[in-house]
Amino acid sequence: MARHGSHRTAKSGTHLFWLRCVEEEIFALTEAHTKPLPQCNGTSYGLWIDVPAIMRGDIDNRVKLLSDMLVSLKVVADDKLMRHLYVTKVHGLQKDRCNVAAVGFTAWNDYVMMRIG
Repeated sequence: MARHGSHRTAKSGTHLFWLRCVEEEIFALTEAHTKPLPQCNGTSYGLWIDVPAIMRGDIDNRVKLLSDMLVSLKVVADDKLMRHLYVTKVHGLQKDRCNVAAVGFTAWNDYVMMRIG
């Protein structure tokens, strides 16, 4: 159980297993490409999340898990620095996959225009 401020958070076994799987996959990818994950250290950022069009549950249920993972992987310093959020369902994405981009605040508008353009 983790304690953050006045909140207590208990992660389920499924959640912990998911975290471990993501960390192992990220480690394998970074080892294969020999470059670290991009980081938005200490800066405000926007978060873009693609989830599969066919999935169980609400799309907003994924946001906190992914946001916490980005902090754990040190991609972002703190999820309270998130200023923008866009979550969309995407056809053709595997059921158990998602695409996530943490984009620095100053580049967010350009990133959004590139994605929707």
